[in-house]
Amino acid sequence: MGRISKCVLIVDGNNISWRAAAIVGDDLTRRGADNIPTTMIDSMLNKRIREMKSDEWYDEVIPLVTFDLPSSMRDANDLDDAKINRWTFYTDYKANRRDDHEDEEHTLEINERNAWRLKWENKLANNGTTVLGHPGTEADDLMSYTADRISKLTDDDVDVALWTSDKDLMQVVNDDKRVFMYRKRKNRKTGVMEETKVDEKEVLREKGVPVSKMRAQLALLGDSADNYHGIMQYGGKRGVNVVNASDGSYPSLLDELLKDEEKRLARKIKSGEVDWPSFRMNVADQLDRNWTLAGCGADYMGSTALEMADAAVDDVITKL
Repeated sequence: MGRISKCVLIVDGNNISWRAAAIVGDDLTRRGADNIPTTMIDSMLNKRIREMKSDEWYDEVIPLVTFDLPSSMRDANDLDDAKINRWTFYTDYKANRRDDHEDEEHTLEINERNAWRLKWENKLANNGTTVLGHPGTEADDLMSYTADRISKLTDDDVDVALWTSDKDLMQVVNDDKRVFMYRKRKNRKTGVMEETKVDEKEVLREKGVPVSKMRAQLALLGDSADNYHGIMQYGGKRGVNVVNASDGSYPSLLDELLKDEEKRLARKIKSGEVDWPSFRMNVADQLDRNWTLAGCGADYMGSTALEMADAAVDDVITKL
């Protein structure tokens, strides 16, 4: 395939703005978001675009910046008709991120970082950058959906890059559609964390499973950041082997997991120390929950979120 000269860069706006806030440090809480320009975040985005034009030889890099907006911002008349709502499906989803308001300094820090992010979001929109966010819809779902849609509508004549540190989005990477992602990774030689282009080969190298089985691995391992646990005993090589023995689908993953568990617990099952039917049901329930939570894309977006995402994609495409 010849050189592709255009790329849409889909940005995890919350992630990038919070990283910038960590660099700005105490100034945000000491001076307040209103008194701190968004120069740091602007510089990070502009640097990324410059690097992509240089390293990837793109003539054009068009950003689409996505944001997580809290469910509390949803209008009472805006029915959430997504096929899957993670918060109602699993009430402890991301419960570890909720502010209990017991630490005033921590609450102030969160509020000022959010205010700074909103300030940047408004600035981007006012400057003509395509911005996308919908109350109660996560950025990774918006990023997954828009990446796939852009690839389809442009017949894969443009590259799509995802800029985020969220490992969930590794399941979106696709060399055939020319979708890759940028995330921080430690340089093996120097030990320094660097922004790295992640394609299917890199996913396999880092995770030990192909992109087509990333959701299976996420379901098996769980996600501490999103507050759901993996299946015990399967966090290392054993888990990788089970995932790779499956075809990446939920039924196949469950089948391979139960076969491995039955073999691992054979003595205890035989002695009656483990009630296999009950144990098997508990494992299946946990894996089913994790599988539902680990996905990303259209199933997690209500109709209004899909409409907004389609409009954002159309806007980006007109700029190509």
